[in-house]
Amino acid sequence: MTTATLAIFVHIPKTAGEGFKRNIEASYSRNHFIRTSFTHFEPYYDIGQKKVKFYEGLNHFKTNIASLLEQDRKAIRCIAGHDSYFGIHELFPQEPKYITFIRDPIDRTISLYNFERTAWEIYSTHLPFNPFEHNFLKRLQDHFLIDGKVPDFETWLEQIYNQKHPFYLSMANYLTHLGFSTDSLDQFAFVGITESYDEDALFLYHELGVSRFYADKNASTHFVIREQLEDRVLEKIKEKNQEDFRLYQLALEKNQELKNQREDFQQIISSMQKKKTLFLILEPALGWIERIIHKCQKIFREIN
Repeated sequence: MTTATLAIFVHIPKTAGEGFKRNIEASYSRNHFIRTSFTHFEPYYDIGQKKVKFYEGLNHFKTNIASLLEQDRKAIRCIAGHDSYFGIHELFPQEPKYITFIRDPIDRTISLYNFERTAWEIYSTHLPFNPFEHNFLKRLQDHFLIDGKVPDFETWLEQIYNQKHPFYLSMANYLTHLGFSTDSLDQFAFVGITESYDEDALFLYHELGVSRFYADKNASTHFVIREQLEDRVLEKIKEKNQEDFRLYQLALEKNQELKNQREDFQQIISSMQKKKTLFLILEPALGWIERIIHKCQKIFREIN
């Protein structure tokens, strides 16, 4: 991707996107990356005001982008998050390249429940100390709990999944919610598959110029695992995700088609694997050096 291209990552919940975003953000300077999870009140770096703030909805996001100088908008290389709706590229002059990951529907549904259970155990034990935690806890209270109690998986699947809140939508409905067509996935320049995340993410890292590779820390406790579920429960998951199974098959075909178009795909993966291994070996030392540099810069600013 050239400097005149804007990568737009559409992070469908529970498709392994948080680690992907983290590595991009860590590899780019602050004026090259913007998060788009504005309905989740995630912290973002305000390029114009040069400080960390919290989005307060879509209008706030649009106003923030509109307030940037044209040269600042042109400098942005990637925007990524849960709210990367189709058409967001119209706020920028660069050529857009939408990318996303699609996951096995059964595994994703189970993962979504486990994530909410884990989040409730974490966020219900202390008072929220910023807008993100406040919004997160409120969503859990209003949309995850049933009569003030944590639902079991079957009850959650029947009464909550794919209802009430965008976070619980199926993948197909989530993309529709963001304005994408799920008939062909042609609006996406690349569709990764979560089950082949290690390879697909490395390919995209190569295309995006990512140079840092941190481990995914967004893992949930396995309250429910696929192997423990009875056949009738698995059938209920399939019934709830009929469109997602069609979407998943479409994504598998598009993923393979895109890989076939790149004769250098495996060569890129091999090269990026070596870079990742080297980074993980050197990262502790690099982190120590960076902390020393930042400390020196702070002292220098205080002196002057």
